[in-house]
Amino acid sequence: MTKTSPKLALTKNLAGIPGLYIPQQGRSRRAMESVLDNFHALLKQHPFGKIPMAEISKASGVAIGTIYFRFSSKEHLLVALAEKIIREEIEPAYQKLFAANNRPGENLEGFLVAHFEAVSKVFSEYHYLLKPLTLISRETSDKKIRAFVKTLNGRVHRKLKATLLALAKEENPGVREESVDLAILMAGASLREALLYGEPLSDLVKGRNQAFLGDLASALAGYLTANKKG
Repeated sequence: MTKTSPKLALTKNLAGIPGLYIPQQGRSRRAMESVLDNFHALLKQHPFGKIPMAEISKASGVAIGTIYFRFSSKEHLLVALAEKIIREEIEPAYQKLFAANNRPGENLEGFLVAHFEAVSKVFSEYHYLLKPLTLISRETSDKKIRAFVKTLNGRVHRKLKATLLALAKEENPGVREESVDLAILMAGASLREALLYGEPLSDLVKGRNQAFLGDLASALAGYLTANKKG
């Protein structure tokens, strides 16, 4: 049996992305990988809205008609790239953070600080990708794109929720899952506004306003561990 190269095998994991047609032949898969790789390189240099499909076609050496055959739009191309990077690069970075026997910090607030610092690092490194992705998920009329982006977020949120709930119960046995869900929602909104949409981004990432992360962790820990039911 011929061994499939790891890079080509990755395209199989993109199944389920709305507006994406997965090719069966190796040659076509290589063309799709070239489109994703070259789009990624362009996205690091230019804003999403200023990258025409013609430029992606030129950089990847793939005809624009072929790109549109595989990806319904540039938005669908962005979602496919995001799924690939989140799965290959971002999610593995969270493995140690969520390991039950290797939790950063000795309490809920300590874990929250470590989590927010990790998110800060990810938002800084992948700002060029995550900012347009979150904006598209807000603005698109394509319900399938919204659902898929929600699924991407859910893969991390499930692990985060389980860890937060376990730590919060150590200090407040009466805490409800709904309270944890709300805490995650509030934290996510705060971090996105400050780290992705706030200007300049470097103020938080480089530590000049690092107190923001500590204050957010303290506020959410206090909310979850208050001596009340829920």
